[in-house]
Amino acid sequence: MTGGSRSALPRQQTLRATVDWSYSLLNSPEQSLLRRLSVFAEGFDLEAAEAVCALGDIEVFEVTDLLGSLVDKSMVMVESSDGAVRNRLLETIRQFAAEHLVEASEEEVVALAEAHCAHFLALAEKADTELWGPNQGRWYKRLSSEEANLRRAIRYAAAKGDGADVVMRFAIALRRHWWVREHAGESYDTVLEVLRGPDARYEPVLLARATAAFAFCARQRDLSTAKRLASE
Repeated sequence: MTGGSRSALPRQQTLRATVDWSYSLLNSPEQSLLRRLSVFAEGFDLEAAEAVCALGDIEVFEVTDLLGSLVDKSMVMVESSDGAVRNRLLETIRQFAAEHLVEASEEEVVALAEAHCAHFLALAEKADTELWGPNQGRWYKRLSSEEANLRRAIRYAAAKGDGADVVMRFAIALRRHWWVREHAGESYDTVLEVLRGPDARYEPVLLARATAAFAFCARQRDLSTAKRLASE
C-alpha cells in the first residue's frame, strides 16, 4: 500500500491508484472524516463516529451527512444485523486512510485515540449496568460487536504511562461480559501486565474493585469447571 515497490504485484499498484483517485474526488470534510474513521477496528456505528470523529473542523451534526456521502461514494460499507446498522472500511481503504491521518497531524492521531478510548470506556461502563437487567441480551450482542474496538481501546490505555486506572475501569465494567464470552483469562492477563508494570500508578479504590472483579471471574470459572466435571 505505501511503498509502491517494483516487486509489488501490478494489481496491488492498480488498487492503490484506484483508492488514491477515489480519495482525491472527496471534498476536504469527507477526506477528514475518512481519515478519522481509520481509528476504528473492524466496524463502528453512527453513535461512535459522532463521539470520536467530531473534532475541530467537523461538528457532531455534520457527521451523519458526511458519513452518508462516504457510503454513497463506496468508501464506507454499511452492514445490518438484528436491526443494528454498522459501518466499516475495507481493510485496504482503512490502511490508506490511517496512512493519511498520520501524515496530516500527529496531534490529531493522539486526540482520536483518546476520544476512541473514552467512548468505548463509557460504553463498557454503561453496559455494566445493563447486563444485570431485562436488556442484557441486547447489550451482550452490542459488546460482542465491539470486541475489536474494546481491545484496541484497552491496548491504547495499557500503553500509556498513566493508563492503569483506565485499564482497571475496563476490567471492572467488562467482567461479566468477559466471563460469559469466555474471554476472562486472556483479558485479565492484559490487566495484570499493566498492574505489574514498574511505572503503574492507580487509585487504591479501583484496585480493590478490580480485585473483586478478578475474584468474580475466578469463582465463575471454577463453578463452570465443577459442573462440567460432574456431568462427565
